[in-house]
Amino acid sequence: MKWNMCYRQLALVVFSCCWSVSAWSEVSLTPFVSENGIRIPASGTNTYPIQTANGIEVLPSFDVVSFYDDNVTNTNAQTTTSWGSILSPAIAVAIQPSRHKYELRYRLSRGDYFSSKQDNYTDHFFNLFSGFEFNTRNRLFVYYDFTAGHDERGDGISEGVGDLIDEVVRYHIHDASLKYRFGGNHATGRLEFSLGYEDKAYRNFRETTQFRDFDAINYQAAFYYRLAPKSSLLFEVMKNDKRYDKVSLNNISRDSDDHFVFVGASWDTTASITGTAKVGYQHKRFKAGERKNFEDISWDVGLTWYVKPFSSIELNSQRSAKDPEQSGDYKQVTLIDLTWQHYWLPQLNSSLSWSFINDDFKGITREDDTHQYSLGLNYDFHRWLSLGAGVHIKNKNSNQNSIGYDKNLFFITAKVVM
Repeated sequence: MKWNMCYRQLALVVFSCCWSVSAWSEVSLTPFVSENGIRIPASGTNTYPIQTANGIEVLPSFDVVSFYDDNVTNTNAQTTTSWGSILSPAIAVAIQPSRHKYELRYRLSRGDYFSSKQDNYTDHFFNLFSGFEFNTRNRLFVYYDFTAGHDERGDGISEGVGDLIDEVVRYHIHDASLKYRFGGNHATGRLEFSLGYEDKAYRNFRETTQFRDFDAINYQAAFYYRLAPKSSLLFEVMKNDKRYDKVSLNNISRDSDDHFVFVGASWDTTASITGTAKVGYQHKRFKAGERKNFEDISWDVGLTWYVKPFSSIELNSQRSAKDPEQSGDYKQVTLIDLTWQHYWLPQLNSSLSWSFINDDFKGITREDDTHQYSLGLNYDFHRWLSLGAGVHIKNKNSNQNSIGYDKNLFFITAKVVM
């Protein structure tokens, strides 16, 4: 998780609890946003995985991006411009013996900046999923994700100093979780319990980044009460314990416990509106008394409205207190993200999006406002080939002079699914 929408957002693979060849194909081909903000189009809707004689399903794919970045280091000083490319081969493997499900997915992302070699990167994304259906009321899901990723220069922990470092900031993330569900899919009541563990460790610039390595344990319980065939009330409690590996000399520990209580609603995927909307309260308590605790309203909204079978509007909005990558006790983050996707023809679709992020830092005097705009056009030439083009614009303003900047990214994309 981990939801940094500032140009590095990556929509990793979403695991489906309802399994079929067509459903798996639909999930596998969902467009994602690459490591530098470029939207990769989905391939044709008639693409199916390769099926072996022993029941294993395999879906290989290959994404190619050519782009022009007018501010590679995300700075307001002397900017670096560059043409570049991203090559992303991927493979997904699945098997379903009886009522159980197993998935394995891997994606490599190689980025090359032709005029700025120090910004080149090679990222790896590995995902495992197992689903066990013991009977109609008892299900268990196991997830594991590994990311060998990076932050662009001037993003994340290197904000404001992107032009002063000589390579991207690299890190590893291990994320594992276990979810148990009690109650049938159409039962009046359903309970869910989950336990998660996350470990993040930076790989370079260790003089600074060693103090941002952390482990986190997440506990979650939710109750769903079905009001209608396609909608349910939601009650949720969550706790996140975050511990940093080291504390720098003359600094204060960042270790904290986050408590969330939410109430909301969820809509099934068969409805014209799908997703979840919940609002509640967050209490962030630091182990060190010198840091200021947080108590305030929090919300998490992820909804898609299918206006027509060929047109949809997606809304994502979040508000919570998060740990800053650099200085401060915490930052209160408010996010609004809107995306309109429309199919003008069965093969031709467009995507228009806008997002706003407000980062209000506590413990230091800093506030950032970030606006992002994206426009993309995709065309399915064949059931296995999609081509696209678009632009991504970012305007970041801050009361700290070194943080704000403007950035424009122009790109063309191709996606091939075997």
